Amino acid sequence: MSDPTIWQILGVRPTRDVREIRRAYARRLKSANPEDDPGRFKTLRSAFEQALLVAKSRRQRGGAAGPATTTEPAAAAGRQAAVSALVADERHNHEALCARLEQLAASGDSSDGEAANEALKAILTSRALDDVGIYARTEKWLASLVNSNTPRSDPWLAPLIARFNWDGVPIDRNDAARQMALSRQADLRFLEGLRDGRHPDRSALAALTRPPSGADHWLRLLTPGVPSKVRNLLAVIRIRRPSLLVDTDAQALRWWGEYLTRPALSPLAIWAVLVAPIVLGIVLGRASALRGLVVYLLSLVCLACLALTHLYGIVWPRRLWNERWAHGAPLWLRLGWAPSSLLLPIAAALLPPSSTATVGVAVTALAIGAWVAITGEPDRRKSGVPWPIRMIMRQAPLVAWWAFISSSFSKGALVQMSVALGAGIVACSLGAMSLLETEELTLREFNRYVPSIFLITLVIISGSFVSYSLRVPEIRQLAIVMVAVTALAQIPLSLTLRGNAFRIRYYFVYFSGMAIGFAAMGGRLDLVLVGAIWLLSIAGVTATIDVFTQLRRRMA
Repeated sequence: MSDPTIWQILGVRPTRDVREIRRAYARRLKSANPEDDPGRFKTLRSAFEQALLVAKSRRQRGGAAGPATTTEPAAAAGRQAAVSALVADERHNHEALCARLEQLAASGDSSDGEAANEALKAILTSRALDDVGIYARTEKWLASLVNSNTPRSDPWLAPLIARFNWDGVPIDRNDAARQMALSRQADLRFLEGLRDGRHPDRSALAALTRPPSGADHWLRLLTPGVPSKVRNLLAVIRIRRPSLLVDTDAQALRWWGEYLTRPALSPLAIWAVLVAPIVLGIVLGRASALRGLVVYLLSLVCLACLALTHLYGIVWPRRLWNERWAHGAPLWLRLGWAPSSLLLPIAAALLPPSSTATVGVAVTALAIGAWVAITGEPDRRKSGVPWPIRMIMRQAPLVAWWAFISSSFSKGALVQMSVALGAGIVACSLGAMSLLETEELTLREFNRYVPSIFLITLVIISGSFVSYSLRVPEIRQLAIVMVAVTALAQIPLSLTLRGNAFRIRYYFVYFSGMAIGFAAMGGRLDLVLVGAIWLLSIAGVTATIDVFTQLRRRMA
């Protein structure tokens, strides 16, 4: 093959610049696939090798780049023989390097790490990779070798990705080996972030990478928040970053997997059981050490019983409910606690105060609380304020009003109705998200205005009771309870408000509450009446805003 033909095939002017020749060859390779057109690839490869020899000989002679004049068949045949011998020798050395790397990877000896790195470096700089066939086979083999030897092969990822440009070119979705290598590289970056001392999940990573024994393990177990962080991190690793399983401790992984699948007391509950009896014993046992010891033992037993009751009466049934029954359960079983929690305060107001009635109301309230704790779901949506604080803030107007008017009831009636109202508050707090999701699913195809219409109707009925109680004091107690029930009923609907609708309601509650508070300090208001009007106004504003929001969405 003559020199002019060589340069024409490569698509470059005659030159002795090896880098220019390699770039031209790489450009031509894109249209000369050895599998699709082996003849064309062979011609291109031969031209590339001869061009390298010509450039090398010219650089040794110091000659300028220019058209070649050696066109004799003997000279061309000599160059071809030299190229073939060079390629065969480079291929043999390349295969020896690959065998050496595979042997070092299979040895499992940590002392071979440096030798393996040197072998990989030699492979990646081997001139045999100029052959596109060897290049493709070596790339595929190295990707499989890396994936089968993690985490020992982690130091190889960066040079491999840089050499073969895996992160710069699209990879065929069927090429699982290279995809796994890139995923491993991303997982290692994620792991490096977890090891940062400022990362909030660093303690969870330590729990999964160290054997579950010693004081450090039990300290992590008793640290509030660590078990939940371990659960979340373990879910991320198993679902999204499975390659990181090899970086964890197998014994720790098994221990935490078993611990998180069975009911267990939270660290806060354990500390409460351990510390609270000591505090009570010290405070109540100042006069006598024996009395302090008795108080300590009794409180320890009581708190331990409460903790175990919560564990096996709430936590364990809730897990079984979510795993086995929640999806196919009827509506009354999933949400029956909601109407029950609203009817209980009304029943408590109608029943004459007595020990029997109070015990009955308390037992029913406990049953409703357990029911919602097992089947309900609180509003845990992400926000700048923790969900328990948000629940307290939503219930604050009702609780504040109830505290102010407590002197309006007899002691027996106050206890009886407060227990019933407490059940309603707990139900609306622990089951808020269940009500919201059910409302959105069941009313989407029926009538989205039903909750608002129901709330407005309840406001009108409660307002009528309040108005009538001014003339008939005997129903004052029932009127107050009806206002409280209305205030509870508006909470689920308030959770649906977004954007400007939420802000309008918030500002109304805030500024009207401030105005009533300042007026109450002057002692010029009937707190029962004004508070009832305030709570009913909040419910009415919530329902009205929701109606206008739905109308606006429908018109849009």
